[in-house]
Amino acid sequence: KYLDPQLVDGLQLMQALTGDNDITQDLAAARAAAHARDEALLANMDVPDSLAQSVETARGGDGHDIEMRIMQPKADGKKPLFYWMHGGGYVLGQAKQGDMFCLRAGALGCYAASVEYRLAPETAYPGPLQDCYEGLAYLLDQADRLGIDANKVIIGGVSAGGGLCAGLALLIRDRGLCPPLGQVLVYPMIDDTNIAPASEALPDTYVWSRRYNEFGWQAYLGDLFGRDDVP
Repeated sequence: KYLDPQLVDGLQLMQALTGDNDITQDLAAARAAAHARDEALLANMDVPDSLAQSVETARGGDGHDIEMRIMQPKADGKKPLFYWMHGGGYVLGQAKQGDMFCLRAGALGCYAASVEYRLAPETAYPGPLQDCYEGLAYLLDQADRLGIDANKVIIGGVSAGGGLCAGLALLIRDRGLCPPLGQVLVYPMIDDTNIAPASEALPDTYVWSRRYNEFGWQAYLGDLFGRDDVP
């Protein structure tokens, strides 16, 4: 079998919590189900008294707000910045999904932030990536006030957030924003071509299918989808 038996129960649970909403037919219902799943999965997460939670809001270039969920140690002193982007195939998800990752980073002494970037197809490329960039730029601009060590930055993301993280690494390099210490890419969504030869020989996957993957890329890239000049 192509799935490790230890993963099956967890994947089936994720599928049951998300329901049978087809994102290609009713994206609003799929989003609502995904939000409910997030709430269920996070309901039992305990935040220790040593960590403080807050929200920081940056103003995006389009005049919209970019919220970031913050977890950080209550101790004084400047802290390394851990900047996180949630998953959801570019069309689902919310910054709250990053709470567990930010909890772990906060416990390690980081100022951890999970960014609420806009979703496709309502906001296609480069909007979501620009949100991630502007959120990070805001935190670095406010580093002294927030107690962030601007020389110690790690960026990370899961799934679509991993793709955004990889894009963000290139963007902050090109724009000279900061030299990150590294990036954490958890099964990143970085191949818009969907042409890996082995994929068609395997059964389709739980939760996120090949059809969903293509839908997510088409929603994110818009008119760029399927072209050879994707930047």
